Amino acid sequence: MTAAYHGKADKHGKSDQQFLDEVYSFSMNDYLLALSKGYTLGDSEKRTLADRLAAYTGIPADYFLSHGLAIAKQDFNRQLLAGKLLNANDTRIATSPAPTARKSSRGAEAADRRPAGFLSPGLQRLHAPRARGEPAKPRLSCHGAGIV
Repeated sequence: MTAAYHGKADKHGKSDQQFLDEVYSFSMNDYLLALSKGYTLGDSEKRTLADRLAAYTGIPADYFLSHGLAIAKQDFNRQLLAGKLLNANDTRIATSPAPTARKSSRGAEAADRRPAGFLSPGLQRLHAPRARGEPAKPRLSCHGAGIV
């Protein structure tokens, strides 16, 4: 419905509910079956599906062909309207994207100019010496478990 709301998908005179029913039927049947076939899906089938996805989403068929017939929500929010970003919680709202971080005149990011051995306040607390009897602080694990 987002693409139709922004004028990027043609509902062909159908009501919102009829359009949703059509897209739902396509996604739960043709599209889901195609995704389950993976790399065994033929080129003509891929093109047909990409064209239908483009019609429903407003995203060019070539995008779907180059991305395995899929698109992540955040990519959809960036791709639908050129030069605009859709709000992640309410895709009716489109805003200009935030400017990217600028490099300083020396070409280094401000964060890269920290003195050697700099620790953020959170890391300072983790590495601070413990008082006698104070419980041990958890160590960070490289495996994402949080505690080793």
